[in-house]
Amino acid sequence: MLVFVHGGYWRALDKRDHSFVAPAFTRHGACVVIPNYALCPAVTIPQITLQVARAVAWTWHNIGRFGGDRRRIVVAGHSAGGQLAAMMLACLWPQLDGALPKDTVRSALAISGLHDLDPIMKTPFLQPTLQLTRQQVAQASPRGCRRRGRERSTRWRVATRVRSTTGRTA
Repeated sequence: MLVFVHGGYWRALDKRDHSFVAPAFTRHGACVVIPNYALCPAVTIPQITLQVARAVAWTWHNIGRFGGDRRRIVVAGHSAGGQLAAMMLACLWPQLDGALPKDTVRSALAISGLHDLDPIMKTPFLQPTLQLTRQQVAQASPRGCRRRGRERSTRWRVATRVRSTTGRTA
């Protein structure tokens, strides 16, 4: 059961651009989900991270109808999708959805993943679109996620912060 998250620096591309990934896996009996997410600057990277977590939660709840095994979810992604895949390993799934087990995602593969968002925040051609803040870098950088401890993983760091700045969970 593969969830593949597309790249594009969180500001470009679409799941259709990466549909070529699926046949190599489906030929061998795997189910593949390729979710879309809203792009910057309409949303922030922490909001995108939460969107991907919700897509994984949907997969866990629904993949059985398509022949997939929800106990075997692997998330993979390229570039920005690699960052999002890595963040799924740190998610506090039961806080996102009480029905989800702690190990909703069994493993992840980040292909050329962007794991430290601080240099990205300082990249002149990206910052006008991404509009990253130091707080967002801390929320959505997988590099420091495990080091900070479980209490500061995806659900806590992303959903709580999004809720406190917008009044709702995005």
